[in-house]
Amino acid sequence: MIAAPTAAVIAEMQRYADSVGLVLTTRCTRCKAPLWNPKSLHHHLGPVCRAKENGLDTPAKKSVQTVTGTRSNG
Repeated sequence: MIAAPTAAVIAEMQRYADSVGLVLTTRCTRCKAPLWNPKSLHHHLGPVCRAKENGLDTPAKKSVQTVTGTRSNG
């Protein structure tokens, strides 16, 4: 069995990919969706599948906030 790459290896591959204009990706081992986030690359699982592996229904979305009733038209 091949071990998951370390954060340092992923960072080095990402720097090289950036230098030649490529995007470093892999596929989720559970649902086969494309992955490019460094954390997802390290775990070979996307955030939804990682949450399911951890027994959660959906992943926590820290960067998204829902605000109702405040829509800007300008």
